[in-house]
Amino acid sequence: MAQKELYQRLMCYLAGVIIVLLTAGCSSRLRHNVEIIHDYPSIGKSMPNLPELQWQEKLFSPPDAIEILNDSTILVFTFRGELFLWNLNTGKKLGNIWQPYREPISSYLIAADRLYIGSVMEGDLTAFNFKTRKKVWRKKKFRVKPDAMAIIGDTLYIYNTMGLFALATDTGTELNKRKIRNRLTSGLINAGNSLLAFGDNGYLFRYSTDLKLLYKTDLRMGTRIESSFYQNKIAAVDANGRLVVYDLNQNVIILEKQYDIPIYSQPYLTDQTLIVALSNGLVISYNCTTGEELWRHQGTGLINLPLRATAAEIIVPFARGHIVALSNNSGAELWRYNAENVISHLSLTSNGIILIDRKYLIYFLKGGS
Repeated sequence: MAQKELYQRLMCYLAGVIIVLLTAGCSSRLRHNVEIIHDYPSIGKSMPNLPELQWQEKLFSPPDAIEILNDSTILVFTFRGELFLWNLNTGKKLGNIWQPYREPISSYLIAADRLYIGSVMEGDLTAFNFKTRKKVWRKKKFRVKPDAMAIIGDTLYIYNTMGLFALATDTGTELNKRKIRNRLTSGLINAGNSLLAFGDNGYLFRYSTDLKLLYKTDLRMGTRIESSFYQNKIAAVDANGRLVVYDLNQNVIILEKQYDIPIYSQPYLTDQTLIVALSNGLVISYNCTTGEELWRHQGTGLINLPLRATAAEIIVPFARGHIVALSNNSGAELWRYNAENVISHLSLTSNGIILIDRKYLIYFLKGGS
């Protein structure tokens, strides 16, 4: 009898240990203090020389996306729906892991000190405050399409199967809604005082902040649209090889090209320059006002990730596992870095490059001077 009682106590102890181990790294929110740099620079410091590898580490869960919060901290999203912070100085995880839903996160947005996350399957939408490390509000059964969030002022705009919604950022209260006849395929784009979205019929739709349709324009876009917005222009490419630059003030197409090669990479757009990468490794720079070709560079292999820019270089990630820095002025190759595996993500910080590959290795390359 004593032996049976000892066995039962041992089983209870082991069960408790397992529960502790399973829950030790996870909590109902992020518990580490982190400072958010608002409107973190999208253009990094110039890197004319080959950057140096500072560290590389293996991530413990398949990464889906990352967001840069400040010069030393990124927020990692995993395909399992987990969130955690990563320190770029040490190459180690910060604090705990947060898994807010039992399903993957389909859409997210960081604005001010808030993180807004949504799930398609579970259907919840949550606002989280980085400063207080607490949930601000949560709306249940409110499914959000991928990349379908935008904030203008104090209003959060959401697109889901029911249409467009305007919510108060502080409370989640519904302020306005609009049914959408055409399915939107590219998420929502904040155009300053209006919202932009592409429909599955190739049209560009523009909505006012009170969700009125201002106009729709047939840009004849196809599938897998990637776009960039800058001031009054939007540049869009698709898997059919079509390129369009549209002026929102004049409501006219100011540049269009048709290639025989698909385009999967998000273009890079400024006030005067457009740089586009075709899937066969060709990178072309245009004056987007005149349409003049400025330069072209023929690389090797598929390009399917967004182009990134420093103050003087264009950083091109090739899927085969290497990245190339090109001169913004001439397109000349400045340096090349070879990763160990196929690249799945590349971002720029103010002083370096973050790489993630298909084997879940994360690298930090510090820019050379």
